[in-house]
Amino acid sequence: MLFYAGKVCVQCHDPGLVGPLILSLKRPAVRYQLSKRPEAAAIRDITGRSLRQVLTKTFLRPGSMEVRIAALALLRQEKGPAFIRHLLQHTVGNDPMISAMQWWIRYYHHVSVSTTEILWLQELYVEKRSRMMIRCAANWRQLCGHVRRHSLAPAQAYMLAHVQVASVDLTRSSLLQTIAAELHHQKHLRRPRPYPHAPGYPNPSLQANAPRLTLLNMILLHEMLTGLTHPAFRQMVYGDGLRSMHNHASETGGLICYAHTPAGLAFTNPRAADKTLTIHIFPPLLNRSGGVYVSSPMLLAATVHALAEFIFHFQHVHNARYVGPAVGDLAYVRRTRCAVVIFTSVGRRAFDATLDFPAGAVVDLGIFHVRRPAMPIGG
Repeated sequence: MLFYAGKVCVQCHDPGLVGPLILSLKRPAVRYQLSKRPEAAAIRDITGRSLRQVLTKTFLRPGSMEVRIAALALLRQEKGPAFIRHLLQHTVGNDPMISAMQWWIRYYHHVSVSTTEILWLQELYVEKRSRMMIRCAANWRQLCGHVRRHSLAPAQAYMLAHVQVASVDLTRSSLLQTIAAELHHQKHLRRPRPYPHAPGYPNPSLQANAPRLTLLNMILLHEMLTGLTHPAFRQMVYGDGLRSMHNHASETGGLICYAHTPAGLAFTNPRAADKTLTIHIFPPLLNRSGGVYVSSPMLLAATVHALAEFIFHFQHVHNARYVGPAVGDLAYVRRTRCAVVIFTSVGRRAFDATLDFPAGAVVDLGIFHVRRPAMPIGG
């Protein structure tokens, strides 16, 4: 069908169809190389140029943000991140999106290709002289002195601005050893298979995920484990999780921030002794059957000023069979490029926390207990 649709586009010979063809070309496909797909042939026939030339021109010229980001993702898929880095470093202009990406690559060595990351980059570019970004830049320079060939994703800027880098042992082995010692004292759960021969869910052990964890991922793990040691934060998580049971049409989610940062949208100078966390609930974009959390644009916009996102799996008090991320949660994390904590109720006064990273690592933080929770009637 796509072959015949491409033929119709070529017969129309309308350059305005190049954008929709690029969006269609970005679809997941495993049978054909990018240049062999029907949309690629139609783009070449309409424009008379190679696919790479069309994608490069579409990305660099002002136009639809969705089409430009799709062209960027296709270029990265076809040519690799080194090509994107070289292209941006040698591009001259005053386009806001290009300027933000050039700034981030120059200082933080990260090539962003997802829609959310590019939106966050433009927001941080506007705030590059804010106290948060000034402290983030200072900590990044100190971190680069210990770790070479490392990059900072936009979603990690908030965390890095709050970490006391000078007081942290920045070697990978020492951080891994510290986290392993903290996880050793926790009881861990793993989501069971829905039926006997179903594909297994990711192994959430630290040992299985250590090769995919970067130094900044380990710092986030340590920050989350430190925050969960505070009884007030555990009580907040469990209490809000119980209240989320009243919404039967959707899951509930939001942001995890440092407690001294109001609503995750302002920055104050971090205090070494103040490592308490808080959560901010964002209503789902829409409630639909199936109990799936649909994040709102407000949540995605505010994520760059938070430690991580979270989702409640509190459909029942005893909900251990749904512990950790589902397939939809894993896809959401890969798409949005931010870390997500899954809080799952596993019994009275107990919940499990699992941290899911964009690179595919999933680490179970353990089961945490609270005191005297307000149980719902009939729970």
